Amino acid sequence: MKQFEPTITRAILLLSCATLLAPGCANFEDGTTSYERRDYEGALKHFEPLAEKGHPDAQFLLGRMYAEGLGVTSNETTAAKWFLKAAESGHADAQYRIGVLHLDGEGASQDPPQGVEWIRRAAEQGHRLSQFSLGWLYDFGVLGENSEEAATWYGRAAEQGVSIAQYNLGCMYLDGRGVPQSLEKAAEWYTKSAEGGYAKAQVRLGFMSDSGVGVEPDGQKALEWYRKAAEQGHPSAQYNLGVAYDIGEGVETDLVQAHLWFNLSASHGDDDARERRDCVASKMTDEQISRDERLAVGWRRVEPETEELHLAKVIAAQPSRPSSVNVFRPKEAERLFESLRDTGIER
Repeated sequence: MKQFEPTITRAILLLSCATLLAPGCANFEDGTTSYERRDYEGALKHFEPLAEKGHPDAQFLLGRMYAEGLGVTSNETTAAKWFLKAAESGHADAQYRIGVLHLDGEGASQDPPQGVEWIRRAAEQGHRLSQFSLGWLYDFGVLGENSEEAATWYGRAAEQGVSIAQYNLGCMYLDGRGVPQSLEKAAEWYTKSAEGGYAKAQVRLGFMSDSGVGVEPDGQKALEWYRKAAEQGHPSAQYNLGVAYDIGEGVETDLVQAHLWFNLSASHGDDDARERRDCVASKMTDEQISRDERLAVGWRRVEPETEELHLAKVIAAQPSRPSSVNVFRPKEAERLFESLRDTGIER
């Protein structure tokens, strides 16, 4: 088997709405309704006057509209202006976004220390993505290699359900980096990550279940995790399922299933899977080959989910502010990872 500073809280905002700013808040709610309906022209009419009067949430969403060209011509400089205004009022999402803009120099001056400072402010407010980002930056030495700080920030994000942070924290426990080595703790965090749908964690947990590392040996549980990851397009999990069906480990021998999973793994460039597929094919009857071809029609080649896409889904599913509009936008996560890759850092 392969291993593989002050903050304007929502309560204060709502109290203000209930007293002096009730009409403006009504306009904001109308704006978010339009935004959710993708009526961006309508949203713009509500957000612009509110943003000019200093409404942080309207400033943030207006910044997002300019950043992503929603009902307006995309303009990173204008987006940065509104993100900065909201960030200066303590808006965590905006602090994160202006931080990322300073990291990659789009719409704002390229100033990594300033970018990191904004991301840190957001992280200290509990912003999930910012916490994960700080963990990543410490993990890979951008802020000076500091495994203890990396583990601390991964841990804060992990406690809030960020699957990639849970996975990375599991890796730190497995290796004993920044935390005392503990196979059991590693398995605990891999399990949380795997249950959140992160394929890498599912594969790692499958191996640990298979070999009894950090958990009780459980071949059936290992197969369940491999299958979950394989169905997301993870080539190593597909390979391991192929092996199981080829030799009848935990399942009945089934050359058709073995060929299917080896073939899917090979489509990602795995030479071992290609060899195993061809070996299995040599043992198949004409009837089995015909059955395999029919079965393959129901499958398409699934690309493994990128870390940035997975993280964006996590963040979109769990808005960090009650007023955030929950519309899936992967761009913010993609940009963070692009910025990190520009420094030559990849996991």
